[in-house]
Amino acid sequence: MLYPLSVNESYSTESKTVGVKVTALKCEIEGIALGLEVALQYYLQLKCSFNIAQYLYILCDCSEAIVSVSKSKATLHRRITSLCKQLCDLNVICCLAWIPSHAGIIGNEMADDLARSLAYDVFRELMLQRMFHFPLLSTC
Repeated sequence: MLYPLSVNESYSTESKTVGVKVTALKCEIEGIALGLEVALQYYLQLKCSFNIAQYLYILCDCSEAIVSVSKSKATLHRRITSLCKQLCDLNVICCLAWIPSHAGIIGNEMADDLARSLAYDVFRELMLQRMFHFPLLSTC
């Protein structure tokens, strides 16, 4: 969920599927990357440079993901580093902050609901693809 700089703009949401049989940690880290991608696109569409640094806060309710992002050198983490560098070039400082989960923080609750809905849709589609079809009557 992106809360824009101006009060005249509305917030926006974006989601994407991560895959099948992935850990919750990978989903959280992908969420951080997606947040950075959305923010980068937002700042690029503003088509202005900031004389004063702007602060971008990515809020995450998974402390393990925050620690992982700061320590790992895996491909996903290199993508996150690259996105942060691109934002830094626009004079946007990226800050990753922990927030408590299920504490009524509106943006976090909306993001959780969206992720849960998307996961359900993926699961339902997989079940439909894997369902065995057989006739109920053997005489047909």
